[in-house]
Amino acid sequence: MLEARELRPGRQAAQRCRQLLADLALAMQCFDGGRQVQVTRRWAAERFAARFGADPEATDRAEAFLAEQEIDSGILVRRGHQLKFWHLTVQEYLAAQALAGRQDAERGRLLLGTEPAIYRPEWRELVLLLGGVLYVQGEDKVDGLVGGVLDALGRQPSRVEQARCAGLIGALVRDLAPFAYRPADPRYQEVLGAALAVFNPKQAPSIPLPDRIDAADALAQAGDPRLSWTHPERWVEIPRGRFAMGAQKVDPAASEIPEAGDDEVPVHLVRVDAFRIARFPVTVSKYADFVDDEDSTDPRWWQAGGGAPTPEPADWEAQ
Repeated sequence: MLEARELRPGRQAAQRCRQLLADLALAMQCFDGGRQVQVTRRWAAERFAARFGADPEATDRAEAFLAEQEIDSGILVRRGHQLKFWHLTVQEYLAAQALAGRQDAERGRLLLGTEPAIYRPEWRELVLLLGGVLYVQGEDKVDGLVGGVLDALGRQPSRVEQARCAGLIGALVRDLAPFAYRPADPRYQEVLGAALAVFNPKQAPSIPLPDRIDAADALAQAGDPRLSWTHPERWVEIPRGRFAMGAQKVDPAASEIPEAGDDEVPVHLVRVDAFRIARFPVTVSKYADFVDDEDSTDPRWWQAGGGAPTPEPADWEAQ
């Protein structure tokens, strides 16, 4: 959209337009009274008037630029005497672009100051977009953001603070999943471990529900230690013995299963050796890991009678 407006004679270059609009978006995000989604054109022009010169007419030229922007690209739209970005996500994305261009110290001050903006609901989407913008600049940039969030916890954070932190970083990790990003800072795993308090009946009530949900989601993304395949509590020992298997459909006086197949009747006793079974059902997500593995069709996984060597069950794509 910005490149299209470049075609008009006398217009600003697309990259300059992008920078100016990004500065405006960030100014609206950092407004003293809270994020603004609609401002007067004059207020907006004053935010970057210095980029149009130091003379008294600089603000007028900035305001003219905004008027042209409304006509040319439609990124800004007029609402009476006010203007706004045509979609809030555009405003948040451009603000993220502006933040990514700031020095690390300034970005940290804006996000993690005395009252951290990074945890405010109206900053949530911006922070997630910022993670993606920083990743394009280099994975170390995202690590720097994560490290700053962890530094802000201090030495003795409360359970509430740890759960909130785990949820925020976990959301970043989830959004960057296509790049297989994982925070390099070992403190993230420590925070995730502490976030298990969200499942403790005595501690959970002290943690706000949104933070509990975010922390639980982060644990799911990073790998809830309670669900590790090697965790002893993951498995339940079943002793050897006998059990009744099958169905019957011949005795009207007994419980019948008319749809039972011929290979499911009659009811009969089966003796089994001792074995272990997972405490929780296998989720579609976990089974997908198996399907994606290169040896998922290896006959050894199917030789115990689990079915034909095909890893994808019925309606797999729908799941």
